[in-house]
Amino acid sequence: MNDNIPEIDMFYTEQFDKLECYYKCKLEYIKVIYVYMDNTNSINAVLEENRFVNNNTISDKELVYLIKKHLKNEEKTYKFHSMFTYNNDLDSDEALESIDDDIILSTNDKIREMTTLESVTFNDSIMYFHDLNSLYLLFNNPVKTQSKRVKNNETRRIQIT
Repeated sequence: MNDNIPEIDMFYTEQFDKLECYYKCKLEYIKVIYVYMDNTNSINAVLEENRFVNNNTISDKELVYLIKKHLKNEEKTYKFHSMFTYNNDLDSDEALESIDDDIILSTNDKIREMTTLESVTFNDSIMYFHDLNSLYLLFNNPVKTQSKRVKNNETRRIQIT
């Protein structure tokens, strides 16, 4: 071996890898959370899965697929109710400044209700917040209404004399 070659110091590359999680980057996956509610809006079950995304987007076709796939749970048929997203897209500077102010926990501008079935796009997020970015799909157990049938099984007999 040649003794004149200096040994490479890996300290700076390791430090760069640590800093990388403080910069915004595209999301690789989104946590999809399925919430099943009964007639009184009590939660019966919650399921979750991670879905890979392209360009931070879940397409409208994939949304329809996810909804249809999860209409049944525990042999009960549910009705799709609504959906909303949680997207924490704070910059690293904002996140560090807001630790004392509890802004990170403030969800007013991070939760967005979706009123139509269209593609859902998430903003870039720093690595520490990637696990928080979620899509919530809410399902209701439809109220079974019993039709009122009039029982008319009593026939009156009239005798004419």
